[in-house]
Amino acid sequence: MLEYSAYELNLGVDEIKRDEFRHLITTRITKLFRDQTIISGLFIFYSPSDQDAYLRPNVSYNVSDTLRLSGGANIFLGKEVHTEFGQFQRNDNLYVRVRKNF
Repeated sequence: MLEYSAYELNLGVDEIKRDEFRHLITTRITKLFRDQTIISGLFIFYSPSDQDAYLRPNVSYNVSDTLRLSGGANIFLGKEVHTEFGQFQRNDNLYVRVRKNF
């Protein structure tokens, strides 16, 4: 956070003090199956300083050269509602996508 000392001076009595630095670890895991027509993946954001995470699992199937079916999820984990990903812990969702190329 830039200007952390100014932030500390202006922090309200009821507000939760944030850390000056936030650490974030990311990784992507991808696996291809059936001659690369099925692709599964997982993208992970993890913050050891906030103890929260954001997971993005997905899978897609290439039906043909022009048609792809995909699905996945957005999963937020965190114990505290004031952290970057923890504030969204009740906003997990699933999605389905159909893509046609011409």
